[in-house]
Amino acid sequence: MVAQIPDIRFEKYTMQDGLTQNSTGALLKDSRGFLWIGTSWGLNRYDGRVIKEYNKIGANFLPDLYINSVAEDEAGNIWVATANGLSCMNPYTEKFTNYIEGTGPQTIPHSFCNVYADKQKNIWIADSYGISLFNKETKTFTTFPVTTAGRDTRINRYISIFFEDSKGRFWLATSYGVKLFDRSTKTYKSYYFEDTDEQSVGKNATQGIFEDKAGNIWAGTWNGGLLKFNPDKNIFENFHPIGEPFGLLNSVHDINAITLNNHYYLLLATGAGLVLADPQKLSPGKLPIEKIIEEPDDAGNQTLSGKSKILKDNQPIYWISGQNGLVKIDLSSQVFQWKILPDKSFSHTAIYHVIPDIKEPQQKVFLTTTEGWWIYDMANQVFSKHILPKGFERLLGNINHFIATENGYWFTSQLGVGFYNPGTNQVKDISSLVTEKIDNKVRTGLICKDKQGRIWFSVYRSGIRIYDPKTEILIPLFADSTKRDNLYGKSIFDMKQAVDGSILLTSGEKVYQINSENFSFNLAGPEKTTISSIERIGPRKILFDKKNRTLVLSQQHIYMFQNGKLIQLYPRPGFADFIMEDFFQDGKGDFWVDTNLGLFKTDTAFKEWVNMSDKIPAGSFDDISEIFRTDNDEFILTTSGKIGVFSLHELSKNNTAPAVIINRLRTGNTEQYLVSLKQQQWNVSFKDAIEIEVSAINFSNEKGNRIYYQLEGRDNDWKELTGNPVIRYDQLPPDNYIFKVKARNGDAVWSKETILSFKVMPPFWRTWWFISLAILATAGILFVIYRYRLQKALEMERLRTRIATDLHDDIGATLSSISMYSQAVKTQLKEKNPHLENVLDKMGENSRDMVNSMSDIVWAINPENDEGEKLIQRMENYARDICAVKGVQLKFEADDKIKSLRLPLEHRKNIYLIFKESLNNALKYSCAKNIMVSVGKNGNEIILTIQDDGKGFNPETVKKGNGLKNLYTRATEINGQIKIISAENKGTTIELTVLFKN
Repeated sequence: MVAQIPDIRFEKYTMQDGLTQNSTGALLKDSRGFLWIGTSWGLNRYDGRVIKEYNKIGANFLPDLYINSVAEDEAGNIWVATANGLSCMNPYTEKFTNYIEGTGPQTIPHSFCNVYADKQKNIWIADSYGISLFNKETKTFTTFPVTTAGRDTRINRYISIFFEDSKGRFWLATSYGVKLFDRSTKTYKSYYFEDTDEQSVGKNATQGIFEDKAGNIWAGTWNGGLLKFNPDKNIFENFHPIGEPFGLLNSVHDINAITLNNHYYLLLATGAGLVLADPQKLSPGKLPIEKIIEEPDDAGNQTLSGKSKILKDNQPIYWISGQNGLVKIDLSSQVFQWKILPDKSFSHTAIYHVIPDIKEPQQKVFLTTTEGWWIYDMANQVFSKHILPKGFERLLGNINHFIATENGYWFTSQLGVGFYNPGTNQVKDISSLVTEKIDNKVRTGLICKDKQGRIWFSVYRSGIRIYDPKTEILIPLFADSTKRDNLYGKSIFDMKQAVDGSILLTSGEKVYQINSENFSFNLAGPEKTTISSIERIGPRKILFDKKNRTLVLSQQHIYMFQNGKLIQLYPRPGFADFIMEDFFQDGKGDFWVDTNLGLFKTDTAFKEWVNMSDKIPAGSFDDISEIFRTDNDEFILTTSGKIGVFSLHELSKNNTAPAVIINRLRTGNTEQYLVSLKQQQWNVSFKDAIEIEVSAINFSNEKGNRIYYQLEGRDNDWKELTGNPVIRYDQLPPDNYIFKVKARNGDAVWSKETILSFKVMPPFWRTWWFISLAILATAGILFVIYRYRLQKALEMERLRTRIATDLHDDIGATLSSISMYSQAVKTQLKEKNPHLENVLDKMGENSRDMVNSMSDIVWAINPENDEGEKLIQRMENYARDICAVKGVQLKFEADDKIKSLRLPLEHRKNIYLIFKESLNNALKYSCAKNIMVSVGKNGNEIILTIQDDGKGFNPETVKKGNGLKNLYTRATEINGQIKIISAENKGTTIELTVLFKN
């Protein structure tokens, strides 16, 4: 294995990702950028976001689901060769035209075939007996016979590969050697080995053909290794893998080339996996293998198979088909390398910290583990053990944090605190000064240094200690549980010295800014929201950036600490879509944020976020102990038994913007495909919903793709498309519309806008001539109706006025007289007939109640009181008078929107009587000291609320008298709802909601 070959990052696609079957074979990248994948159960199209299936058999579909190969002609049609015929799909209609075995137009010589498009986009097919060229005018194939069988009849006959080299030569891989076909003469030359034994049979069954950058022609065999064409001898020479004469490496399914660390390799798809071979080191008969970069899975299943193909696109990305799924290699991410500790006993030991060497910080670093320290020489990429001083191995092996000085490191540990000089290999242990212990151990955490040279460190849930190296005195701070704002029993997340000399630390949901001279402090915290929690918004990590900002990280926010306050910078507004654990800034000024979804890079404004996880194949970031960056932007990721190393300068950026295509437009039962490539306006019926399906084609770090869309005149802002790639609009008003979509890749490179113009056609009754006629007809009808309703309204107004006057003058006067007469009789009979006093009192009370009720009815009938303002005035006057008599404090609020409403008689009457009944009940039964009345309007709803602070009652057990029943009855009459909320000793709230349109 060559050391300079970086670790190859594989990404695998299976049925779980949307493939119709895991067994893949045929591959094609079409002119629009789509990746086509043929499987043993149908065809798939991938755009970097969604895999679309084509797995139906029929006249307008595929002739068979076993896909042999796929090609594209000059018109962009997709040709699919299957086990039972050929099919041509028009991508603009997605209709299939099938070519079945037979003679004449739209037929093929044999059903089992392969298809190929040459450099002029001519379509060729191959079967067991020859190759055929398609004539698009006559829709027929002209066949040219090719011999594909030797003397051994046990070999299946086939022509599997067409290959056109840089000289325009046409090579065929067949079951009996390689054929060089001359398209001008329609003749061919055969290259094969005499099939005298089993080995020669394996060499003659050829599969992949490839031309390297030097112009050499290579061919793979079924079981005979690799073949190379020797033009001087006009023969193919055989190369066996060294040490594997008849092993899996002899089976070469396909061939391509790959450049790693500026070195050119042949990339072979073999039975043992993907193999790198240096073509410069080959010699006749020998094939030295540099590296096997694809291994069997845990169940022993090979990803690759006899149908494995290698497709290289222009990003550069390699696609490799196989029997257990599709594999992708993205070379833009191949800068990361794992460095494994040489001692295997450390393979499961976590490397917790990277400590730069004081004398050579750019050359060497210390790696700490609980089992000891290692030195990693970054320049030479070698490890060596660092021997710790005896007696302090566990103390130094359990380091939590450190700060560097000229001679060494002040450190905190799970087992204490002290100073370590690696030059003299001596430790000064000051753990004994700390009295707080857990399990007889001193546990310390964060550490920093103030401008006086004192060392500040945290003790587990016991506050801060300040150590003066000159006096060797330890001062406790925030360690008194009896004092306010102390840190006793709390976790401290970070602690650093600020530029102004103050000490900043984070704990709970606060930032502590401490004066290092007198220990006075100020507190700052984020603004709380109803859905937030301390865990999500509480400040944790502190960073001083290159703009002299003090930045504070929480799990879902990034703040700037300024003038004693936390100002939220990201996101604005809301919360991040991931959990942030730590962050740091690189030499270019960009920020790197460690999250639960991987490692992200963002700019100084925190606007563009790039998920670097695909570029840095570190596996699960949950296993990463620390991410360390040197001043030269060298990154080291630590985990168990190894470190991951890469350089920021080596990271490449994908400057290719996604290709945005509107690939489907559905209106009603009609579907159009690739509509953005047709450049035309579409007409849509007003009755139909509109579905627009988009693709942003990009395969490099496709998880970082973002799609945004906007419908002009309807969407004020760009919206991000998440999940399903379909945007749906229902019942758009008739008009001309412009739909726009754009995308950005994972490196924040934006595409141009793709535009779709469409017109929603109005119904005939919304055309200008129909509207004109309708307006004239409607105007005449409305005038007649208006005159009629005006006359009836005037009659009703006069009737209501007369009824109100009669009730007030006649019945009201009569009831008042009864009240006075009963009082007079009571006075005369008080001494003679005292037993009649109660009867007369009742008569007087009833007559007065009837007068009041009659007054309410007269008020409701009178048309002068139709305005809401009159209702509010009457309710407020009544409430203030009766509450004053009862000695109850009243708060009355009314929305101004109510005052401008005109309320029907039934609404005014019932709203007022419900209010009156509820208020009287509150004053009569609740023993309340305060009553609040509010009348408001929310949309089309009028909401009346009467709330008291009285003794309350249980609505489930209280006896429902006529009063409560009347409330529900009156509410029902005006299509309203009554809600009564009450509990013993917690007051009562009665809420009336009435749906009303003015």
